[in-house]
Amino acid sequence: MIDKKGGCSLSLDKWINSEKKKDDEKSIKKKDQLNDKKIIEKSAKNRESPLLKKFSLNCVNKNCKYQRIVMKRALNEKDVICPRCEGKMKIHEIQ
Repeated sequence: MIDKKGGCSLSLDKWINSEKKKDDEKSIKKKDQLNDKKIIEKSAKNRESPLLKKFSLNCVNKNCKYQRIVMKRALNEKDVICPRCEGKMKIHEIQ
């Protein structure tokens, strides 16, 4: 909006207020997006819980002390074997 004199017809107060409104709209959109993401994450966690189990695997060897947490439906033979010392690992199911 340019006047005949070459100046801007929009006053400083109106310009600042319009900028604030734009910033408010952007912040509201960001909050909505964050809320949507939280809802999606919660629903994803609810879906995974009945399908997957959480296992804590600890190596029996005192020198090794290897630990791993795995989320699977069932463990394989490879999961039970320690990758460092090739020994068996203790299995604890976490809920």
